[in-house]
Amino acid sequence: VLYQAFGWERPEYVHLPHIIKEDGSKLSKRKGDPSFEDLVKMGYLPEAIVNYVALLGWNPGDEREYFLLPDLAAVFDINRINKSNAAFSFDKLRWLNGEHIRSLSSEEFHKRALPFYPSGFEAFDLSQLSALIQVRTETLSDIPALVGFFGDLPSYEAGLFVHEKSKSTMESAKAVLQAVQPLFTEIDEWTNESLFAILKELAVSKGMKVGTVMWPIRTALSGQDTSPGGATELAAILGKDETLRRISLGLEKLG
Repeated sequence: VLYQAFGWERPEYVHLPHIIKEDGSKLSKRKGDPSFEDLVKMGYLPEAIVNYVALLGWNPGDEREYFLLPDLAAVFDINRINKSNAAFSFDKLRWLNGEHIRSLSSEEFHKRALPFYPSGFEAFDLSQLSALIQVRTETLSDIPALVGFFGDLPSYEAGLFVHEKSKSTMESAKAVLQAVQPLFTEIDEWTNESLFAILKELAVSKGMKVGTVMWPIRTALSGQDTSPGGATELAAILGKDETLRRISLGLEKLG
């Protein structure tokens, strides 16, 4: 993999370590273990795979593990290859892949993310969505699960509106959603910035923490206890009509 990645001339003989599973058994394509191409289809970046493979039986002589390909090519020394068996860890590969994803420009990440979006997402601003999820993505195959609630609001319990740190209670959540409905109905400029300004002003007028206002809106829009992005970011992507529909559904749950 390394010689192919860097276009190096392969030496006639190199003693390479055997790559084994963490349980000590051998990797085998016939037993369903993935090849390089399979890993790419699974959402791992080629450069992250190369980075990880390089660390199987080799180290740069220090504590570094994350390498961009030009840096890896510059320091890789075949004489430092360890001949002992090396265990393949998907957890380690996943971590490295996340580091490589976060190092991509927003434009490059969006380009690579596009094939992994679920069908039917064409109505959303996918570049905006990519910007939202990049820091939370460890493999590109995580994307459908990360963004699924945009397409279909999951079923959730009213208790999700309660959040101690944000000082959100069932009563405060209901008051916030009731106050937000007319404000969002009247707004013309539907952007993250304009929505945030309105909600910040609402928090001041109600004598609430900003988080107390944001939590029930984010909950109504996502139906999840965690989500990529906050209330106004989600609303900006969902659009005015769908945001108002989900707020109405949230009020129904709160009685």
